[in-house]
Amino acid sequence: LAALPGRPLLIDPEKSTAYEVGLKTSFADRRGTFNVDLYWNDIKDYQAGQIDPDRLALGTYLGNAGSVRMRGVEFDAAYRLDQHLNLSLSGAYNDAIYKSYPNAPAPLEYGSGILDLSGQRTGAPKWSGQASLNYDAPITSSLDITAFVNQTYRSRTNLLNPLSVYGEQEEYGLTNAGLGIKAPDGSWSVQIWGRNLFDKIYAVGIQSANAVAPFFKIPGDRRTFGLTVKGSF
Repeated sequence: LAALPGRPLLIDPEKSTAYEVGLKTSFADRRGTFNVDLYWNDIKDYQAGQIDPDRLALGTYLGNAGSVRMRGVEFDAAYRLDQHLNLSLSGAYNDAIYKSYPNAPAPLEYGSGILDLSGQRTGAPKWSGQASLNYDAPITSSLDITAFVNQTYRSRTNLLNPLSVYGEQEEYGLTNAGLGIKAPDGSWSVQIWGRNLFDKIYAVGIQSANAVAPFFKIPGDRRTFGLTVKGSF
């Protein structure tokens, strides 16, 4: 079967073989926790756009391009600084490459043709992480104050496939914070919050150019403020 002559309609499923080992710990009389996980994942018959070098006129089609290897480490940690203040951290290192991708379509800046991306990184960020500080303390016997600040980080990545210099998103971090009041039993709460406080401009997606349209970026949320009210009855 074929969607068009020479273009496969049915392709093989991806096959993933994953290995994982981790460790969970607590310390300081259980005031702190630290968990870490190491992983290795091999994906065979990776499905991606490709070009048949013997039939270039077919253009790009979805097929079994080759294999991908992902390996890395993830961790999360938390520590109660005192009875009101808590710190949490998490992060990840992801070494993701195309082990075999010999017939990758060339990006637009190459004009046309084929690239061998074997051994090159995929579009996944290499580093990511976040840190949060949370505060919760009573003001009176019937009222608590809450506050938080959160910082995220994402390393440089490429948001286009095929990989293109126009698809690069530089590393960036976002800062979020909030302040509120609530009932001690959690029956109601009011919180004002802000996201992307420093109004970082970044993209969450990039659309490839074509004959009638240029590249354009899909931006992430700009600086945003809001109010959240919760209650239970």
